[in-house]
Amino acid sequence: MLGGGLGCWDLDGCLVGGVLSDDGRRILDAIEVPVIFTEVSVSGRGLHVFTAEPESKAAQGAWGGHYTHSRFIRTTGIKFIG
Repeated sequence: MLGGGLGCWDLDGCLVGGVLSDDGRRILDAIEVPVIFTEVSVSGRGLHVFTAEPESKAAQGAWGGHYTHSRFIRTTGIKFIG
């Protein structure tokens, strides 16, 4: 469960053949809070970027979502390095 200082950027479709897309890179580069862990999502085509940040309003778009409270994220533990 997210909250209490743990957030997640849930990026959909940003991996193509295991390679980070340009749009995915732009989003990662724009994250201004400390990144704790980045993993490949369950679909294998996205990323979960876990962050240390205060609770705030959720944001969603075609790229995925950004959540900081009251949300469960199904994790894989497959670390993404890229």
